[in-house]
Amino acid sequence: MDGLDRRRAFAAMAGGALLLTRPAAAQIASLEIFSVAAPGDGDDQLARAIAEGLNTTRLLPSAGPVSVPGDGGVKGLAQFVSGARPRPGLLVIGLGTLGQLVLRKADESLDHCRPLALLVGESQPVVVAAKSPIRTLDDLLAAIRGDPERLRWAGRLRGGADHQLALLTTMAAGGDPTRLNYVGGDERSEAAVMLLTGEADVATGDLGDLSAQIRGGTLRALALSSPSRSPHFDIPTFRELGVDVTLINWRGAFARRSIERGLISRVEEALAALVRLEGWRQLSSQRYWLELYEPADQFAALVARERIRLKKLFADAKL
Repeated sequence: MDGLDRRRAFAAMAGGALLLTRPAAAQIASLEIFSVAAPGDGDDQLARAIAEGLNTTRLLPSAGPVSVPGDGGVKGLAQFVSGARPRPGLLVIGLGTLGQLVLRKADESLDHCRPLALLVGESQPVVVAAKSPIRTLDDLLAAIRGDPERLRWAGRLRGGADHQLALLTTMAAGGDPTRLNYVGGDERSEAAVMLLTGEADVATGDLGDLSAQIRGGTLRALALSSPSRSPHFDIPTFRELGVDVTLINWRGAFARRSIERGLISRVEEALAALVRLEGWRQLSSQRYWLELYEPADQFAALVARERIRLKKLFADAKL
């Protein structure tokens, strides 16, 4: 989605939003929407969407995106929780970033953050090159059972959602997760390139990142990790195919616990209003985002469960 289409989607939000929270806006001078992902990554895309949506609709004034990537999110998270950036801010973190933090034993820093809202998620297709002898999910599971180390997986950084799905698929096949042959890359396009050049046998990534190659027929999707199918693609889910694997790369917003409660309430109200607007729903559809909004208490419970689950997953894989 180019900048013009994105601005048009956000302009559609503005009509019913200008009068929703003007009293709230008057109490907040400016807000940083912070991500610890590289520019263009999913967390960064959501941070920019929130900032542009809040500015366009005037739900909150002067919101600006900030990205501080590096070291699997550890660097940026430390800056956020320490107050090194003194302006009020929201932190956008997804399952992929959380996994990287857990793997690096740096997720305790999230205890200094307050979960505000679960916002969106993305499905993960498992894909192979069109010419691959692996034609179906059953073929992939059989290859895993035969020798997990011979099957070369490609995806994003270790600990992230791609790595998690590779581990879950290996375990569902009855393979040994400690023998997973996984190569994690920095770039969103790297996994697809590795498949097409024969450097990898199977890969996964966010549906939006792989959509062009799937539509173009250069990659074949074997299964989708979400509980239900995407309305945009004819890809069966793992569950449809009888495999007990489910994963959604969810993303949500946090604030520092030191921020005063009144400001937190205003931001929560603005986020709840933002995701109800038609322009936000249009943007979500165009980016293949799943609309998952849940308020603070439910989101906090999800994050707590996921931290426990990820620690067990990585321990089982002896990572």
